[in-house]
Amino acid sequence: MSHPSTSDETPGRARAVRQLLSLQLVAFLVVWSLRATGFAWVNAAYGMVPSRLSADPIGEVTKLFTGLFIHDGLGHLAWNIVFLLVFGRGVERALGYHRFLVFFFVTGILSSLSQFAIDPLSPIPLVGASGAIAGILGGFLVLFPKMPITFFSWPAYGVIGFWFALNLIGGLSSLGDGSSDTAFFAHLGGFLAGLLSIRLFTPSHKEESSAGGFGSRARVIRRPIFPKDADGPFWRT
Repeated sequence: MSHPSTSDETPGRARAVRQLLSLQLVAFLVVWSLRATGFAWVNAAYGMVPSRLSADPIGEVTKLFTGLFIHDGLGHLAWNIVFLLVFGRGVERALGYHRFLVFFFVTGILSSLSQFAIDPLSPIPLVGASGAIAGILGGFLVLFPKMPITFFSWPAYGVIGFWFALNLIGGLSSLGDGSSDTAFFAHLGGFLAGLLSIRLFTPSHKEESSAGGFGSRARVIRRPIFPKDADGPFWRT
């Protein structure tokens, strides 16, 4: 079995994506076990509640982080895992390990603040990594707009454009009746944050140099992503 060189190991193996997936899965199992034993307050305790953030922004600021690792159910988690696997690996390879992690959390926080800006007095907890993953979609669209996404059988701009249209329609509809439980504006805000900020995180010489002060080598990929590429099946990333 061959081993990659040290300089290429981090971007080639998508270490940050694997770590984020592991944290999401562990958090889901912990939350599921708490709910199963009668602790129904997990979302409210660790998710971002706009009304509480309005009343006590300093005391509630940590919920902007913890809420990214709480999911409402298995379906919610599964979709986020799929999108993180499909799009996160390419963005991590372009940015490098540390830059990608910073990008994930920055866009995730901005996504939560976008939903907060729409309804700052809402008592509904905002949970899930969907906003941060929406930021990854925005970054991917800038970096690899025409890359074929074999999982969906569409180019990147088609998949992401369709996703954006659905969320825009859902967001506008929710303004009318307020009946949706989906935080559409967190998705849209995260997407725009990723779209507009990705170049700030991208090393200037992606193929030749290391990723600046963050210390990870980065390289550009131009091949189909998921379910299989030159690094092997997605479950071996």
